[in-house]
Amino acid sequence: MLREGCLPGRPHPRKILCRASVQADVKTTSSWAKVWAGLGIMMVATFVAGGAGAAVKEANETCYTATAILLPGDGSTEDVRLSLIRNVLNANPNWTKVDAIPENRVGDVALVKYDIKSPQKGGPTVLYTVACGHGGTCNDVAKRFNEKHSEIKPEPVVLCGDLSHVLTNPQIMTK
Repeated sequence: MLREGCLPGRPHPRKILCRASVQADVKTTSSWAKVWAGLGIMMVATFVAGGAGAAVKEANETCYTATAILLPGDGSTEDVRLSLIRNVLNANPNWTKVDAIPENRVGDVALVKYDIKSPQKGGPTVLYTVACGHGGTCNDVAKRFNEKHSEIKPEPVVLCGDLSHVLTNPQIMTK
């Protein structure tokens, strides 16, 4: 059985997967599936269902404010998660670390921890992200993170715009 809007042998007009097994694929990727279910982001189904061979889900590289969602968590092992992200940020001298969420500034990045507004039972409660003043910068951060930590699945997702409808309590992680 195909999903609504799907035609056999043709991609869905909104580029979502047209296989009937999408629901099963999403369920097997438990932690991210719970994050995306909590966030209510429909287009991420393609990313989650993509599995091990999927690439980074990039955003429009010309947007003025972007967020690279790199790691989910529950607050435990925060230092380890932040260290993984900081190592990637420190390796690129073209990125300038700032103490506020940047807007309309190519190369500016801020390490930000968000609380998930409505977390799913048993799922992550926080997301460790990098906020950027340019979609292309966040796409680059996500790709570098994925290259350096390819063992972490699923791959990062980059989103443009304000995420306050699904994420709350942004905390700039300067140390």
